[in-house]
Amino acid sequence: MINHEQLKIGKNAFGDELWVCGHCGKPADHAKGAQNREQLVYMLMCPEGKVTLGEWTTLEEKNAELKAHGDRLKAGKK
Repeated sequence: MINHEQLKIGKNAFGDELWVCGHCGKPADHAKGAQNREQLVYMLMCPEGKVTLGEWTTLEEKNAELKAHGDRLKAGKK
């Protein structure tokens, strides 16, 4: 699950692409959490802790959805 409204692509000082929070404009934090206190999930979070930018049950799912979302953003689609 990706928060399509808030997860954006930005660039660091070296020009490398990175995931950015649309809420605060800062690089997203990669985190792990517990879904319903039972299952480990992989997350992207607003560094200020205000917005969940994405949540996945496997790294494979996370990587595939992030790639697809990035391709859509680069193509100018939502």
